[in-house]
Amino acid sequence: MLGAVVVLIAGAVTVLFVMRGAGAKFAVDSIAAPDSVVTDDAFEVGVLVRNNGDESGTQELTLSAGGVALGTQTVQLDAGAEVTITFDVDGLEPGNYELTVDKFTGVQHSLWVMTSPRFVIDELVVSPETVDPMVDPTVTVTVRYSNLGEADGTHTLELTVDGRTVQRRDTSLPGGGSGEEVFTLTMDTPGHPVIGVGDTTTPVWVLAPPELVIDSVGITPSPANFAISHDVTVLVAFSNVGESEGAFTLDVMLDGQVVQSRGVTLAGGASSEEQFILTVANPGLHGLNVNGSEALFDVYQIERPSNGTILVNEIGGGSNRLTIDNQRDEDVYVVLTAPGEGQPTLLGVYVQAGSSYTVRNIREGAYATYFVHGTDWCSFYHRFTVNADYGMFDEDSSFESSSSTYTIITLTFGATDGAWSPTSSVDPDEFPTA
Repeated sequence: MLGAVVVLIAGAVTVLFVMRGAGAKFAVDSIAAPDSVVTDDAFEVGVLVRNNGDESGTQELTLSAGGVALGTQTVQLDAGAEVTITFDVDGLEPGNYELTVDKFTGVQHSLWVMTSPRFVIDELVVSPETVDPMVDPTVTVTVRYSNLGEADGTHTLELTVDGRTVQRRDTSLPGGGSGEEVFTLTMDTPGHPVIGVGDTTTPVWVLAPPELVIDSVGITPSPANFAISHDVTVLVAFSNVGESEGAFTLDVMLDGQVVQSRGVTLAGGASSEEQFILTVANPGLHGLNVNGSEALFDVYQIERPSNGTILVNEIGGGSNRLTIDNQRDEDVYVVLTAPGEGQPTLLGVYVQAGSSYTVRNIREGAYATYFVHGTDWCSFYHRFTVNADYGMFDEDSSFESSSSTYTIITLTFGATDGAWSPTSSVDPDEFPTA
C-alpha cells in the first residue's frame, strides 16, 4: 500500500520518497486470571489485546501454561481498537504455572493450581474406653484431623456408634491445616459398641450393671439334732454376674421371716461366701430363703426312748397282752393298726435292742402289725433316722378274751431257732403314721 508522496528539495536535486502505511500491529496488554485455583476446577483467563497499527487486521492468539497450549482464538481488530478475549480452562494438574500468549513476550501471569482439600482422621481418642454406667455413663470422643490438600476446605465429621450416625459437625480447615473436635456421648447400654469417625473406629466396653446371683446355700449339720443344739450354720455362696462393682444385701429368711441381713460389696464377675449362724425354735422341716434361693433342711430331736415306751395307745381297756422280744442289735418300733392300707397307728411301742416288753390291757380285735428297726430315733417324727428297715407281719395279730381267758401274742425279732412268723418289706411311705 502506497503512502503520501513527499518531495524534498535540496539544492537543485529533487528526491521523491514513497512511504508505505504501518498496517495492523497487535499487542497483548495483560493476562487476567486467578492467582490460584483447585485442580480440575474450571476457570477463565482474560487476555487484553490491542491493535496498535493504523489498519485493521486479524491475529491468532494461543494461550499457554508452562509451554503447553491451552487454547487458540483468532481476533480481528480495527486500527487502535482493543478487546478482551476469554479462554475457558480446566483440567490442569497441581503445580505452579506461568500463563503466556505465544509470540507475545513480556506479558505473563503466575498461577498456582492447588491440590483439592482432603480430610483425614489423624487420631480418635475415646475416654474412658471402659465405661461403668453406675459411676458415670459419659464418654468423651476427641477427633484430631487434617486437611492434606493445598486448598481450603470444609468437611462434615460424622460420629457413629456401631455404624449408626449419632452426631454430625461441620468443620473448615485451610490447606495443610489441622483441627480438633470433641464430642460427648451417654453410653448406658451394656455391651461392646464401636465408636467411629470416618474409617477410624475404637471399641468401647460398657460394663453390665451389678447383679447378685446366689450360687448355693449350704446348711450344716444337715439334718441338725435339736437335742444337741438349736443352731445351724448357713454358708451362702454368691456371685456378681454383672461387670460393675456392686453393693448388695443378703437377706436370710427362716420359715418366712427375715432373721439376718448383711451388706456385701463385690467386684464385677467376682464370687464370695458368707456364713450365718441361725437358731431354730423347734425340730421339724424348716424353709430357708436367701435372696430368693430356697432350701429345706430337717431338724431332728434324736432321743432314744426308754425300753417299753408306748408312744401311741388307742386300743387300751381290754385284758389281752402283746409281748415284744427284741433279740436284735438294733431297737425296734412296733405298730398295730386296723387291717387295710393307710390306717392310722392304734398302738406304738418302742423296745430297745436286746430287750423285751409286754403291753397289757389290749382290746380284743384283729390288728395289722408293722415294725421298723434302726438307730437314732427322732422323737419329733417318731421314726429312726439311720439304717431304718421297714416291714410287717403277713398275718394279723388277733386278740380274743372272755371273763376267764385272754390272748397273749409274742413277737420275736432276731430269733435263731425258727420260731418266727413270715414278714414282708414295707415302703417307708406306707408305714403307718402316728
